[in-house]
Amino acid sequence: MHKSILAIVVFASAATFRRAGHGFTDKGTAFVADHFSEQQRAAIEAEPRLSVKEMPEDAIPDGVDRAPLEIALAAQTTQKTEPKKAPAQKTAAQKKAVQNQAELDTAEKGEGK
Repeated sequence: MHKSILAIVVFASAATFRRAGHGFTDKGTAFVADHFSEQQRAAIEAEPRLSVKEMPEDAIPDGVDRAPLEIALAAQTTQKTEPKKAPAQKTAAQKKAVQNQAELDTAEKGEGK
């Protein structure tokens, strides 16, 4: 379990309900607090068939679907531990194409185009 993680738990008044591009259930669905855009969050909170509660991750009731929360937390952990990749090196053909384009540009400037 992750410490000090604020979660948003959304409960639907029906067995399933969709809003703002996400599905919700009457058992509840947990997300990291910053999962939704401002527009999505406003649409969800304005929907009378949904109930939104913020709570620490360790206070999420049993039975709530934690999959979206766990996926986001795993992705955050992977991003923090994954080494930064070096920029891709240009192939010889790409270097030659850049050189050819530079030569064409120079030639065009010389012709007054």
